[in-house]
Amino acid sequence: MAQTTRGEMLSSNLSSAPSTSFSVPESSPDFDPLEPDVDGTGDTSPSIDYAGYEGIDWNRLAGFSIRKHRKRARTGWVWEHGFDIENTDSGHRYWLCKLCHRKKTTITHMYDAASTSQANSHMEEVHHVCKGGPMLPQRKKQRTLLNMVDLDTHQPKDQALMNAFISSFDPLRFQHLLIRWVSCDNIPFHKLESPYFRDLMAYANSAIVDSGSVPTHSTIRDWIVRSFNRHKGVVTELLRRSLSRINVSFDAWSSRKFMSLLGLTVHFLDDEGNFRTFLLGLPRIEGRHCGENLADRVSEILHEYGLEDRVGYFVTDNAESNDTCLEDLGRELGFKKQHRRLRCCGHIINLVARSILFGTDADAFEEDCQADKEIQDEVKLWRSKGPIGKLHNTVHWVERSGQRIERLHKLQSIENTALGLEDKTTYDVVMDNATRWNSSEAMMERAYTLRNALDSLVQAEVTEWSQYVARRTQNGAKPMPKKCRKKPTIVDDRMAAEDWSVIAEYLAILKPLKIATKRLEGRPREGKFGAIWEVLLTMEWLLKHLEEAKLQHERDEEPYLRIGCNLGWMKLDQYYALTEDSPAYLASLVLHPAFRWSTVESQWSDHPDWLTRGRTAVQELWEEYRSLPIEQDTIPEQPTVSRMTTDLDDFMASIRKLGAQPAPSVCSVRDEYAEWVASRHVINQLI
Repeated sequence: MAQTTRGEMLSSNLSSAPSTSFSVPESSPDFDPLEPDVDGTGDTSPSIDYAGYEGIDWNRLAGFSIRKHRKRARTGWVWEHGFDIENTDSGHRYWLCKLCHRKKTTITHMYDAASTSQANSHMEEVHHVCKGGPMLPQRKKQRTLLNMVDLDTHQPKDQALMNAFISSFDPLRFQHLLIRWVSCDNIPFHKLESPYFRDLMAYANSAIVDSGSVPTHSTIRDWIVRSFNRHKGVVTELLRRSLSRINVSFDAWSSRKFMSLLGLTVHFLDDEGNFRTFLLGLPRIEGRHCGENLADRVSEILHEYGLEDRVGYFVTDNAESNDTCLEDLGRELGFKKQHRRLRCCGHIINLVARSILFGTDADAFEEDCQADKEIQDEVKLWRSKGPIGKLHNTVHWVERSGQRIERLHKLQSIENTALGLEDKTTYDVVMDNATRWNSSEAMMERAYTLRNALDSLVQAEVTEWSQYVARRTQNGAKPMPKKCRKKPTIVDDRMAAEDWSVIAEYLAILKPLKIATKRLEGRPREGKFGAIWEVLLTMEWLLKHLEEAKLQHERDEEPYLRIGCNLGWMKLDQYYALTEDSPAYLASLVLHPAFRWSTVESQWSDHPDWLTRGRTAVQELWEEYRSLPIEQDTIPEQPTVSRMTTDLDDFMASIRKLGAQPAPSVCSVRDEYAEWVASRHVINQLI
């Protein structure tokens, strides 16, 4: 019987092992990949190739072995070009370049597998291979700023200068700044893999690329997640030490790829009295945007940060699903939904403006506009909305042709020259959409400025069509032949002088809504509006404005403005009535040093029942707070930020004067709220 060699025995053992995608023989006394050759052939490596390790020369990798344990599958593209090995002493994992190893390069190119950014850079810079495959021929390697200085490292001074330059780069600081830039400016992760971006980084400091500090799209995501988790403890502590309750705003949103997300933000006063806002979560929503589903996601975030016992008010839009969501949360956390639900004022103003612009069926009109239809049908739909619709058609007609855009600019230049204007700037039209009223307002404002140029542009089209009709009908002597050009839609959308007058009136009506939107979307942290005490007064101002506009256009021949103002007033009044559900709106006015109860009673003296209910509601709200412990340290007063005044400021100033008389004194003061009510009313001129 022929003698069986050790290699044959090993091959036989392996062939009888179960076939897997990653088979590794169990260690045994008969197998040692590092054991010296015993058969005299001079080959010290075993004559086998493991799956995924074909062509590897273990003689050149003393102290390394194949990866023993893998927690998850390797998904990065770079692993197609590298061996997954580990140090047998430390167990640390490395990526070994297959191409370099098989070419037996002098330097062993292996990189820490914890991050594949260095491996990515190696494949791109040395082998010109990227995720998409072979890269296009690169131009000559760009010189860096350090190269341009032409330092001689053999000279001590130059060597010291180079060392100082290289050591000045802090990878951790760079990582922090890169994360901040990508997160705050919404930079797509894949942009960091751009060879042009990497060239820019290498030009600024070669240490950025050499140290592997330019991440891939997956690495930057991991960095951001780690940074978020690292700071979560700091945020949790700030929330725990807050002076106020934690107020919450949230909204659901779907991306272009139909991924549903819920953004949840908190607003509070920290332990130094500074207003803070943090985004606490952006979880994915599985299933429908129903109230129960939203409540589950919101509750998870609140419990994650330990806020279930410290929740204050909720600010959401007016969707019915949010009502259901807050009802479920109220039952879980023990609060009354009506008292804690504050409505987004920007959303309310949007609904009011859309009612003014598009009538009672604003939502149906929006759906019709978004439905697929021929341009002719869409034009007819908009034209039915009067001057606004005709202007919409005109603007979109201009934008559909580069020649018309160019002609519009030339017409503006001619007008500027004729008027002798120093500013020769010309402008594009502004496109609108059916979902945001301020886009319609911006469209009208720009078009009204360009009305002369637009009229000239449209008139040229109308004249050309009229001349064509005259030729084909012999100046009306014959009917229009069946085979002829189709009438341009813009001919029926020509804006008359009366139409431009209506547009001007719409702009005047919408201006206060624009002011109110800016006022209520401000940031109290910056001292620039956005406080809850402004809501009731702003709504009062808008109602007064719309009432005056209704009377002004009561006898208009065309009904657009009259009907629009009336519908807008009705929509605003509907939401104004809902503010009574939460005592926070009224309490914020009563507790404001410049208003108090005396101003409220003067302004709403014709609503005695509402005042009675309001006093009861504010007193009940105070009972929730009166027993809470308070710090004796006073919060430093924040400086008032100067700003331009508007008609809304003048209105609020007039309201302050209504309650300027001192409140009656009270002999016996039982609590802080009673003391506040009884104290003298001092007018603050810097609201």
